[in-house]
Amino acid sequence: MPARVDSAGFRFTSPKALEPAAALVGVALAAYVLLCTPLARAFGFFERRLVERFSGARRASARSRRREIVLRGIARELPASFSRSLVVLAATAALVLLSLGKSLLAPEVDLVALPLSTLAALGTTTLAVGGGGARWSLRHGLERLAALLLQQVPFGIVLVLAAMTTGSLSARTLVSAQGPWPWQWNLTATPALAIAGIAALCALVPRARSAGALATGRLGTRREQALELSAFTHQMVVVSVLVVILFGGWGVPPRAGLALQLLGAASAVAKVWGILVAVATARWVMGPLDVLGVRRATVLWLCLPSLIAAVLSLTLGGTELGAICLGIAEGFGPALVLGTALGAVLVTRRAIAALGSRPAEIGVHAWL
Repeated sequence: MPARVDSAGFRFTSPKALEPAAALVGVALAAYVLLCTPLARAFGFFERRLVERFSGARRASARSRRREIVLRGIARELPASFSRSLVVLAATAALVLLSLGKSLLAPEVDLVALPLSTLAALGTTTLAVGGGGARWSLRHGLERLAALLLQQVPFGIVLVLAAMTTGSLSARTLVSAQGPWPWQWNLTATPALAIAGIAALCALVPRARSAGALATGRLGTRREQALELSAFTHQMVVVSVLVVILFGGWGVPPRAGLALQLLGAASAVAKVWGILVAVATARWVMGPLDVLGVRRATVLWLCLPSLIAAVLSLTLGGTELGAICLGIAEGFGPALVLGTALGAVLVTRRAIAALGSRPAEIGVHAWL
């Protein structure tokens, strides 16, 4: 007689041994799908601009001269003025205080109040300078303000997802929920936060200043300088908050010793500077990018994926399908870290090859 199997109470769960393999296959499949979409043209465009930037350094004969050209181009995008240095000092002090367990306003509102205050200052400055163009214009100021607010949508989604995931926006709670290793950060361990976080980081590349003023390389008027300073202040705060939410913060337990807390604070500051250097490198490679000129790309490639990821995360969070996806995502972090490291090595090797190769000489064959 056929045997009957009672499946009452059975819940499907993915085997632990298959989760890393599933994560590796998922990352490879996602990379293949991305390269088959129109997003692949963005990677090709970035590589082409990188080769164009290296073309000036490639003509230099000495290797030290090439390195000097590249480093000087990146250094132009980093803070060099006295006012920006004060902003960096203030943001560093705030991050160190948070890492030592201190609160600036209140533990639950620090990570929200700081970016909101700098965003309000940026909006006020944008309207006050009339958009920062050659002439003061209220319409131009409103257009630039709308573009700047659109640029902050992925960062706002990161805040919402962080609050829904951990149930709190306290810096200490968010850091305690992560680990010190890269595959334990929210950027790699949580797919929805990873998508929104990468979009928020990409949104930092376009500048608040007009593309025409950036192309000339001049310092600009006082109105343009005020807009740049306000935008840089907001960028420093956003990067510091993203380090706490996505990059593990200081990665030290709350009751650790003073020496370990200072070491964690130093690591958090190093992460902030790493992101600043990455943004400066992307700006140097891409050239003058104005927030007004990339509004359509911001909506399609930054805001829309972040919103879809947030909706799927909040919708599937309490379902069985969401539990299965969360189990697979436990092995997603190491695979993503490995894939990112391999991609960085590949891009670096191609850049070094482009820097060391001689420019091709164009000619016409005699028999043709």
